[in-house]
Amino acid sequence: MLNPSEIKDHIKAIEQTRQITNAMYLLSTSRMKKTMKMIDYNVEFMVRLRATMKDIFLHTEVPIHHPYLDGHPEVKSSLFIIISGDKGLCGSYHSNLFSFTEQKLKKHASSNSRIGVIGIAGEEYFRQHGKQPDYIWRGIVQKPTLYQVRVITDTVLEEYKKGRLDKVYVIFTHYVNATVQEPLMIKLLPLSVDNLKDAEIEYNYRGDILFDPSPNAVFERVVPQFIVATLFNAISQSSASEHAARMNAMQTATKNADEMLKRLQADYNARRQLAITNELSEIAAAAQTIAEKAI
Repeated sequence: MLNPSEIKDHIKAIEQTRQITNAMYLLSTSRMKKTMKMIDYNVEFMVRLRATMKDIFLHTEVPIHHPYLDGHPEVKSSLFIIISGDKGLCGSYHSNLFSFTEQKLKKHASSNSRIGVIGIAGEEYFRQHGKQPDYIWRGIVQKPTLYQVRVITDTVLEEYKKGRLDKVYVIFTHYVNATVQEPLMIKLLPLSVDNLKDAEIEYNYRGDILFDPSPNAVFERVVPQFIVATLFNAISQSSASEHAARMNAMQTATKNADEMLKRLQADYNARRQLAITNELSEIAAAAQTIAEKAI
């Protein structure tokens, strides 16, 4: 049984822990809001890009044939880019992501499948499970930038053009709201025209457009930008989801600390009162004994 002084030390330790969890909650909330602004800006950019790509398909006499669109004749190697976080203390965020990833890897199992990892947590996970990632990109998730994403895109497109990759998938955590985040997989390459059906073109005009030097050349320039925007959106979604998961985990930890403090404070008051009562009883008994001896 703990005495009042031990309970008091326990209370101080929990108060210090509560300060840390509450500070992390506030920090994660702030970072999540900043990341959401980045997502909104990027979505606007993607809307314009998708409209431009749809324009090219709708207003060109000659059908466009490109490796980005048609893919390779034979699928030999696929790349799975898994976007994880760099830190822990975010609840079930990573366990849900890796469980979903394992399901998708088994479903698309291939002897030549490759794994690309963004985030330290994903890198450590695959190494612990005996899988060495083929591509590792660090220092991106916490504060994603377009420059970093372009570096990844250049690597992926170079491997795709050389025929070393035939399909590219991205596995990330989609931000639904502050309390719901769900893993998702999208196909990055080759592109599908069906994905542009819901794109809204800016000007609905008739006839063909003259592209200089050619529609394929324009397509060659637009697609990398679209892939950068898509990958940047996936990384930003994962970053926002990680901050939201950590925010919820730290909020729960802070509430648990508050409940523990209430119980410990009540226990401390009860034991302190009991100790005072015992001391008064001892003093009264001693006084009575002295009085009896004096008589």
